[in-house]
Amino acid sequence: EQDFELCLSQLRTILGDSKQHKAVHAHNPYEYEQAQNYLKQMEIESMNFMEAGYPHHECDEVRKRIQAHKNEFNGLRKEMRKVQQAYEHSSLAEKSTDDQELADMEAYDKV
Repeated sequence: EQDFELCLSQLRTILGDSKQHKAVHAHNPYEYEQAQNYLKQMEIESMNFMEAGYPHHECDEVRKRIQAHKNEFNGLRKEMRKVQQAYEHSSLAEKSTDDQELADMEAYDKV
């Protein structure tokens, strides 16, 4: 749980620093992958805990904690996707401008 929270904290730092956004554009950062793995591991361990026959109130607490972690991770995932989509959109706009400039230069060369 602490490792998961550390990864989320590092992801927040990356997403909050526009200079580090380049790390998010091309691929998912290492911290994202690690947080996702920790979340899966916690879900499996929580299911094992619930199947072990512990009292319902303890199982409910574990379920609530896992759900809170999932919601927090999903919020960061959505924020990261927005950054990636904005980058892709700006890259497409730049490419389209570059294509137009190239076409203009070719047309000028023909004259």
